[in-house]
Amino acid sequence: RVGGHSASLFPDAFPDTSISDWLYPDEKTRGRRDPIHLAESCDLTGLLVYLDTGATDVNLEGNALLAQILQEKGISCENHVFPGSHSRFYCAAMMSEYLEFYGAP
Repeated sequence: RVGGHSASLFPDAFPDTSISDWLYPDEKTRGRRDPIHLAESCDLTGLLVYLDTGATDVNLEGNALLAQILQEKGISCENHVFPGSHSRFYCAAMMSEYLEFYGAP
């Protein structure tokens, strides 16, 4: 089981280069780290994925794209959009949802 909770996923350029330069200093590194790229290129058979974002989160589009790629590859992927934005308050409010997913048999 793996999850992305308000994951910082951007299909195109990151709006804040201080984040993208740190996460992906070059294209080779991005290829090894970017969940969207990994979903497109890796065998993820058997993986159970839980994604969620707040309805006003800047990462909404990237999370939706990752879910679409995984689902098209037949990977079990839940993608939820809940009220909220990209903040620690959002994640704290969703903790029971996360624990249900990770704790399920």
